[in-house]
Amino acid sequence: MFLKPSLHIVLGKGGVGKTTVSGALAVMAAESGRDTLICETEGKSGLGSIFGRGGLNFEEDQLAKGIWARTIWPDDALVEYMADHGMTRFSRLLVKTNVLEYVATAIPGIKDVLVLGKIKQVVKGSRAEERSYKTVVVDAPAAGHAITFLTSAAGIVNAVRVGPIRDQALDVIGLLESESTVVHLVTIPEETPVNEAVETAEALRERVGCRLGVIFVNGCYPHAAEAIEAEEIESLSKGLGVEINPDLALAMEAANEFMLDRYALQQSQRERLSRMLDLPQIELPFIFNADFGRTELETLAGAMADAISGAP
Repeated sequence: MFLKPSLHIVLGKGGVGKTTVSGALAVMAAESGRDTLICETEGKSGLGSIFGRGGLNFEEDQLAKGIWARTIWPDDALVEYMADHGMTRFSRLLVKTNVLEYVATAIPGIKDVLVLGKIKQVVKGSRAEERSYKTVVVDAPAAGHAITFLTSAAGIVNAVRVGPIRDQALDVIGLLESESTVVHLVTIPEETPVNEAVETAEALRERVGCRLGVIFVNGCYPHAAEAIEAEEIESLSKGLGVEINPDLALAMEAANEFMLDRYALQQSQRERLSRMLDLPQIELPFIFNADFGRTELETLAGAMADAISGAP
């Protein structure tokens, strides 16, 4: 079952709709009766505004029925981790004096491990004060940082031989390699994003022991039925008792031609993606609305659910 893994990590380059796909995945999970948490990792995705809310914080915030969200910041994760180990005052001093920045310079990847360690805690439901979730969706960093984000724990294990930092990194590796975790990719049907999605998938297979799920192909145009000329548009309109201005008929002909060309271009990229990457594709429609909110998110979630239910 698609939602059987409890942790769904969503990756994609900037501009392909990674955050909206993460939100749609959360909506789909919630509509199937699963309490779902979305974790932001960069704090600037605008996820809250899609649900009609403000910015997110480290503390969980309910966005809709069955859907909560939070931003996982390294500083906050460090404070909480040390507080859980009886060092609250010391942890706050570290953050206040910006010591974490010096530590991050000395130990590359420590911030990512802190974020992933907190996500691991959320997935396991190991903190009594926090809600337990059936599904956790991670809106991961953009593709350029995503590989580093997911390989940071292995780097820490190789660099640090003993201590709590190494233990945390080992726990993160265990989570990424477990059957409860799956990584999905997001792209749009254009040449450069497709190339980058393929490169990301190959890098994940080589360097991270996580399981790849599906590739969401976002922003797909509908297939126009057939080409039609302005004269035919005018004739058909008259048959329906509607008078169409010749300029409008020409504009409609041009729009129809654009849709046909755009669909053909996207279809060629989807076929190329299938040849280059052996992952199931889930096509999501282009949303022709100036504003993107909860209604549009539910449209994507419905398309996602239909594609998953009809897949082998």
